[in-house]
Amino acid sequence: MRLLRLAAACLALAGTAANAQKSEKQIDARALAVFERTKTTTATYALYSWNWVQDPEGNIRSEWAAEFHDGALHRVETPAARLVANCLTGDGTIYDVASGDRWSEEWVAKAACGINSNIELRALEWVGQADSRFGPLETIRLIDAVNTRYYVVDTKGVLIASEYFSRHDHVANCLQSEPLAVESRLPRDDLFTEASLEHSAVPEKFRQAPVAPSGGYWHSARRCP
Repeated sequence: MRLLRLAAACLALAGTAANAQKSEKQIDARALAVFERTKTTTATYALYSWNWVQDPEGNIRSEWAAEFHDGALHRVETPAARLVANCLTGDGTIYDVASGDRWSEEWVAKAACGINSNIELRALEWVGQADSRFGPLETIRLIDAVNTRYYVVDTKGVLIASEYFSRHDHVANCLQSEPLAVESRLPRDDLFTEASLEHSAVPEKFRQAPVAPSGGYWHSARRCP
């Protein structure tokens, strides 16, 4: 739900690895609790989403994405890439669908397991809460050196929706993720091994775009084309 998650060129996962620095003025305790919930969840779920993306060069696309979680194990899929990670050990592997290449890097788990923590946080704010078809949700805003990000999180720590907007006027990139479905059953058993990365686990019915973006889980009006 949460890239998890990997969209907009693997959900813009690449970045300079850095630990989040806690600041009393910039890190709200309520928002931090939501942030940590996404990092420590042990829930079993399959999250299917649709992403509207504009990359830093201004290229526009929309595409499906999915996240699968069970205990400490996590998997993210987009049409371009798949990854698996162990959120307890910090191990992770990413697989490039086009080339068949794979890499095992520390940043993979930091990006996949809950909210991406590869880039140093500058501010973390609690925005609000609301009821939804997915149950009670909380929205937080995160600011780093590159983006302003919004995350909508449920009570189990599932990243139901997310938004990325560049903080720099000369950079056009943005991402908005809309949830299609959250299921408590995984589509198959062998989701979290490196060997499983060669095959997608996303059902065909979740590879279809919604008729129109609802935007109901976004903090702002739709800005990604």
